[in-house]
Order: sequence, then C-alpha cells, then structure tokens
Amino acid sequence: MKVTHSSVPEVREPARPRRAPVPRVPRTFFYEKIVPAALILIGVATLLTLVVALLGVAGVIHF
Repeated sequence: MKVTHSSVPEVREPARPRRAPVPRVPRTFFYEKIVPAALILIGVATLLTLVVALLGVAGVIHF
C-alpha cells in the first residue's frame, strides 16, 4: 500500500517541449533535383582538375 503525504509535493518530470514534426520531403524531389546537381558538380570538378593537371604537365602553369 502506497503512503501519500499531502505536505510533500509530488515530483514530476518537467514536460519536454514538443518539437514540430519534420516535414517529409518527397523522395522524387531528392532524386530529380539534388542527385543530378551533385553529379554535375562532381563532373565539373573532375574536368577542372584534369585541365589543371594537363596544363601543369605541359608546363603552362607552374606550382
């Protein structure tokens, strides 16, 4: 049997603030926009690296 004392306040955990639910981005947006943009950026960076490397080998630019 649980004994309760009215003079002792009941200790409760403070209520955690509720966070707003994260809006779900549809997967099609990810595949239609983000992936092609990332692939284009990777391709441009690769081509730029190759051009700089070839210019360095050819002696046009000096590091």
